[in-house]
Amino acid sequence: MAWQLRVGLSLLVVLAACGAPEEDIIPQIEESDEREDSATAGERVSIFRDKFENGWQAVGWGTTTSVQATTTQTGSALKVTYKTTAAGFSVDYDWNKPELPASTYAYLIFSISPGSSVTQAKRELMVGLDGTDDDKWVPLATYLPAGGLVANKFTQVRIPIAALNTTPAHAIRRFAIKNNDHPAGFSIYLDNIQVEKPVATTPTPTPTPTPTPTNASAGCAAAVPAKSPNGVQKTIHVGIQDRGHFLFVPSNYDHTKMNTIVFAFHGIGSSGADTASWLEVQTYMPNAIVVWPDARSSGGDAGSQNNAWSWSTTSDIAFFDALKTQLDNTICIDKTRRFALGFSNGAYFLNYLASLRQSELKAIAVGAGAMPGNYSTPNDVLINHRTHDPIVTISSGIAERDKWLQINGCTTATQPAGLTPDTFCVKYASCSSGKTVTWCQDNYDYTTNFPGHNDWNHTITESGLQTIWNFFNAH
Repeated sequence: MAWQLRVGLSLLVVLAACGAPEEDIIPQIEESDEREDSATAGERVSIFRDKFENGWQAVGWGTTTSVQATTTQTGSALKVTYKTTAAGFSVDYDWNKPELPASTYAYLIFSISPGSSVTQAKRELMVGLDGTDDDKWVPLATYLPAGGLVANKFTQVRIPIAALNTTPAHAIRRFAIKNNDHPAGFSIYLDNIQVEKPVATTPTPTPTPTPTPTNASAGCAAAVPAKSPNGVQKTIHVGIQDRGHFLFVPSNYDHTKMNTIVFAFHGIGSSGADTASWLEVQTYMPNAIVVWPDARSSGGDAGSQNNAWSWSTTSDIAFFDALKTQLDNTICIDKTRRFALGFSNGAYFLNYLASLRQSELKAIAVGAGAMPGNYSTPNDVLINHRTHDPIVTISSGIAERDKWLQINGCTTATQPAGLTPDTFCVKYASCSSGKTVTWCQDNYDYTTNFPGHNDWNHTITESGLQTIWNFFNAH
């Protein structure tokens, strides 16, 4: 014997207005968007939509049914009139057709209207297996909106199949609405009776974590450091000494993005903070992390003068290595975009540093300096030197340039460097090492407009700093 699924409903009683026989009333039922399938609904099997479909037919006891057009709703509705107490109406499935497994469907859906009048009554909906203990009653009110049924309007009801059927293996064979011992003589209107499958869902794939670029420093995963757009003095322990540095972390620093870093080496007798106050590298390189390491107070390669860099020992190389590691671990840095700038005594040291740490520096720029040793490691370099420098003369700058041409394997052929704002810079680009030399000889003499200030010619001008930043950005 085939399984049957029956739905029973104790319905809200709808009485005919002014005592007129219900059969004579044509309900003024509003058009309702419940007749339209939801764009997010699962696949549906229609039982009744303007007519019986897919092998379903009306069956009942103590009721009359008719398919009746409404005056304002498109199409027709099924009018069910309850003639006796405890009458019931059901829609049965053709037993000769393949069964509809209850486990395949998620919802029983129908639209119901009380017609032109509404009388509150006890309401129950029963769904179960015909003639078995699995029959269940579920109150219709549980599945109605807050306002309940509204006169002359269809209300869509969605009842989970799981709430009606205790045995999912059973088949859906019957949809039944039962008058639960309420006085007879009322009608209801039904439309869009259907069963719905669960909405098909595509499992959300587990997102693949974005791999950390190999050039991202460990600081990209570290706590966000305090921003220091005006600079902050810090120390780091190296060997048996504490070494200082002045650090600029710009206000637009973003710890989720890899940042360019520029190491700036000051001149003799000064410090990072002091030099940063007038040779404002951080101002002309605003999108970079700028750090000014401090030379040791004594022990540099500048005779008896203090605060000088050493290129005859590796003590300052060890300082650079330790500082680079600390900044890598605390700030999100692009390890392929580390640059360095050296001024005067700092330029001497940077030429030495680049010979030992070429792989750590993308390119360097030296200003008002000289070559302190016989080095051989190629690197992209920009040399800025003023013709009228009274402290480190132009001849030292030219010798520095020629040594870099030799290191990089460059010919003497030049071309415009294409940099701004110092458009007088030239580039030696025909180099066997693939590393180029850019030469920026600044002929402006400060004493022309500022007599007595020849020492001002020992500097890197503001336009020179801007040109160096553009040189770094070109890499």
